[in-house]
Amino acid sequence: MTIATPIKRALQAAAFNIAIALGITTFGEHDLLSNLVYSQCIGLSIWALIELGLHWLLSDYNTQWRRLFWLVPVCVLLGYMAGTVLAGVMLTHTGFDYWIDQPRKALGFLLLSLAAGGVITYFF
Repeated sequence: MTIATPIKRALQAAAFNIAIALGITTFGEHDLLSNLVYSQCIGLSIWALIELGLHWLLSDYNTQWRRLFWLVPVCVLLGYMAGTVLAGVMLTHTGFDYWIDQPRKALGFLLLSLAAGGVITYFF
């Protein structure tokens, strides 16, 4: 794998994150800039963790592909939390307000992240 491959994947993930932010803005209550920051921070954190996991834990995809079934959910959960913290710092507020104020909405965002992480992993 060349250095261009992860950069290409990062750009594809970033484009996917833009689509998610646009969708959330269309049907949500927050402005596009906030949604873009959260979407990029969460999405790229998930992508980076999965990319590292693939590199470190799947040296031979043909014999070790089953590891993806636990790698993806773990990376999505950790990436969601890390990206939420990072976006909260960038926007100077906690990103975990939804877990207190609107837990169903927060769970929806986490499930959206899990679905997007699975789709992107399958795509790559």
